[in-house]
Amino acid sequence: MSEDASQTLFNVNAIPIVRELLLSYAGQEYVVSQDTVPFIIGRDEACDLSIDSQFASRQHCKILYHNKNFILKDDSTNGSYVRMGLSKPTLLNQSMTSVTGDGILKLGEALSVGDKDVVQFKAIY
Repeated sequence: MSEDASQTLFNVNAIPIVRELLLSYAGQEYVVSQDTVPFIIGRDEACDLSIDSQFASRQHCKILYHNKNFILKDDSTNGSYVRMGLSKPTLLNQSMTSVTGDGILKLGEALSVGDKDVVQFKAIY
């Protein structure tokens, strides 16, 4: 390792850039890009993705784009449960997380085995 403090330790160009986020819910497909954010998900029919659930807030959460990555921001009362890949579900409650890889999202109630009332997502690099 070099003593030169100005040396780059990793190639920032090697960090993958998420170009699009593909969402699937109730047989419908949605493409989220830098041009379509903020992408609002909630119970209200005016949302970009309307969820039919009594546990979802009218404007439950939104997808934003920041630093070459998509961010899921929960604005709800009941929170959002997110599972990326095979990891354990995480509860977002008035907080946010970056969305990478693939996974599932459920609004307002915990995920359960075989749950069909979920939003599936997949990051496209």
